[in-house]
Amino acid sequence: MRRASGSHLVVILASVYSSKAYEPNWGNLRASAQFFCNSGKAANDDNTLELFTFPMSNRIAQLFRHLTSGVYVIGVADGERRNAFTASSVMQVSFAPLLVALGISPEHQSYELLRSGAVFAISVLRADQQKLAEHFGTQSGRAVDKLATTRWRTGVTGAPLLVDALAHFECQVVNDIAAGDHRLVVGRVVDGALAGAGGKPLIYAQTGNLDMSEDLYPSTFS
Repeated sequence: MRRASGSHLVVILASVYSSKAYEPNWGNLRASAQFFCNSGKAANDDNTLELFTFPMSNRIAQLFRHLTSGVYVIGVADGERRNAFTASSVMQVSFAPLLVALGISPEHQSYELLRSGAVFAISVLRADQQKLAEHFGTQSGRAVDKLATTRWRTGVTGAPLLVDALAHFECQVVNDIAAGDHRLVVGRVVDGALAGAGGKPLIYAQTGNLDMSEDLYPSTFS
């Protein structure tokens, strides 16, 4: 695969010729190619597939929404000071010990508590809890107490856990690494449980531009 001029990706499918040993199903190949390439060409009479081109996503943000994950509310605490925020950049990074990593902007009010308290809790949201994701993700803890109108409890780390979440993880910070315009905070999981009665997790790709990250992406790859 190579980059074409302009904002197109070019996919070259190798020529495949009919033989006694192999008779390709050109109908299936043609259908598959046209599924991936909106402007694809059909197979030639000599049983070769021509060049296919298709436009890249108009916005890099749309591309990255396909690198999807769950949606979580991250609780942080330092003594009696607490806050919570919505995040999707959360992943398991080790089995032994059990480690998870969290991406957070150092300008985030919660990062101050995360750095000083060195603990965080992950509340996994259900598919029907997008309103909670919006509540914790679209306003700052500097301006409003986001926990005041939501049912929560403290866990073993002291960080807040949402009572109605699908599952909980509690973590102690073991590393804090610079990662571009964010910090990558690694936590050792010290407790956790399935909290809800079942259901499917909320998926980041289903939330659209709820986190208002679209304007953060560059216009080109660099």
